[in-house]
Amino acid sequence: MKKNNPTRRTSDPQRSDKSLAEAVAPEGIKETTESIVVAFILAFVFRAFVIEAFVIPTGSMAATLYGRHGTLVCQDCGWENVYGLTETSQRHARYTDKNTVVCQNCSHNNTNLPYYDGIAQQGGRSIKANSNSESGDRILVFKWPFDLAFNTLGPQRWDVTVFKNPANGNENFIKRLIGLPGEVLEIIDGDIYTAPESDLSEKTKTELHTFRRIKQEWIESNKTSYKHQELLKKGPPESALTELADKLKIQRKTNQATESLWIPVYNHDFPPMSLDREQPYWRGVSGFDDGPNFETDNRIIAFKGADGGRATALFSGKRIVDQNAYNINVPESAQHPVSDLRIEAVVCPEKGDGLLQFSLFKGPYEFAAVLNPNGDISIQQYKPRSANPVTLATGTIEPWDSDRPFTVAFQNSDYRVSLIIDGHELLTTTDKQYKPDIRALRKMNRPLIPQPPQIIAENIDVTLRHIVLYRDEYYVSDNILGNRGVHSSTTLGGWGTQSNPIILRDQEYFMLGDNSIASKDSRLWDHIGGHLIGRGDDYQLGTVPEDQLVGRAFFVYWPSGLRPEWVPVVGEYGVIPNVGRMRWIK
Repeated sequence: MKKNNPTRRTSDPQRSDKSLAEAVAPEGIKETTESIVVAFILAFVFRAFVIEAFVIPTGSMAATLYGRHGTLVCQDCGWENVYGLTETSQRHARYTDKNTVVCQNCSHNNTNLPYYDGIAQQGGRSIKANSNSESGDRILVFKWPFDLAFNTLGPQRWDVTVFKNPANGNENFIKRLIGLPGEVLEIIDGDIYTAPESDLSEKTKTELHTFRRIKQEWIESNKTSYKHQELLKKGPPESALTELADKLKIQRKTNQATESLWIPVYNHDFPPMSLDREQPYWRGVSGFDDGPNFETDNRIIAFKGADGGRATALFSGKRIVDQNAYNINVPESAQHPVSDLRIEAVVCPEKGDGLLQFSLFKGPYEFAAVLNPNGDISIQQYKPRSANPVTLATGTIEPWDSDRPFTVAFQNSDYRVSLIIDGHELLTTTDKQYKPDIRALRKMNRPLIPQPPQIIAENIDVTLRHIVLYRDEYYVSDNILGNRGVHSSTTLGGWGTQSNPIILRDQEYFMLGDNSIASKDSRLWDHIGGHLIGRGDDYQLGTVPEDQLVGRAFFVYWPSGLRPEWVPVVGEYGVIPNVGRMRWIK
């Protein structure tokens, strides 16, 4: 019987395999090439429309985001400070190894700058210094939400936003979005106030638009009539400002923005080793001759008055101003007192049935958070020339237990006072109880220097640990345009600054940097780039058109790297990722 033969090869197997390979090879190369091309296309599409990475070049958003910088540990208190540097190859050097960094925490003047830019001395001659500074934060930016016509996904107030520099369309800026289309905006005593443009009378809108055009013309051309000079010196018409005083409302920060913008004034876990001039400390003040013993050393504040007595711990030494360690060489005359504060502490109860009180001051008012061991809590207000407080809010918590410490945060921010226990906001004031007086605020040449915060204990034994005092963001509103492109005899208020309101028209936004004292933002813009100059009056200085927005920043994916000194080369250049500083942007 004949066996069935499998399919027979009619040619040499080696030759057949070679021919097959030759036939397949071109096809495989083609598919691989196509895959690579498609991958590149998708990457470019993703970068163009979805998410793009950016590097922060400067410190205008410090301490939310860092530009090129150096890091040092304070020689006195041990606090880690970040200070700004410049690219000597791109910009005029500002800092040298002769500069000092004022500690954010204890105000000590540090001279141990590990990195600097500028001019160094070598062999008796000046040379350009290589600072080898730490790089700026690398961030990720969502782009696609701004391209959609949904209000919930589009630009929102308090977003950290990337946009095209109005003075140079080839450069990206990053600031916090503060003003929205269709509103009039004014910065008053460090806070943001707005009113809908539709609420203004036609007369006021015309007056404000006319003044803005005269001001912009003056800045652009540096030439105008004597009449225009007089108008600029007088500022916007008083009738327009008067109308606005009744219509402007304070714009409070979102919870996320608030969390990001609290800036440490003093952390009692890092006390200075010595108390030089203007260094912070908590000073005990006894209320009665037979007052309780207390201590403010050893990183705690301890009250011992359960047997009767009252004592006050008063924050002393350091001025509470908008100082930021990131900035070097900012004179005291350029700093502003800040009265929007937050005090935090861990309360460790011991015994007694008295009270614990935290007091913050703003203008003529004292606000007090009063906590009783039985669980009663309240916010009280002391008005001028009145010894008796007004109770603004009351509530209860669990009675104190000596085995259960709890956290307390008491804050006054954006004309809103709040008491937070264990991370939960339990009491807060209302607009009816506490609101700004815009007319009075405008009359102040400088912010009032607030009384220092106090902590009071009466008839209790209690120890406070991890005590931290913060200040809120203060948006500078001086006459800061100065001589920026204008005649030397005229000093102009910045766009949107106090008594210099700005109307944001359709598709116009207003941007401010978190490092307000050192940020060139909407307040200061005095040049129109070639990409916008052709728009004529359709573009107004101080604003960002909607089509110039790039996206919303959301994550720092690569902060400056770690630099372990014991690792050769790596320790010098910082290529180890610092995971601890990777963070969401708020």
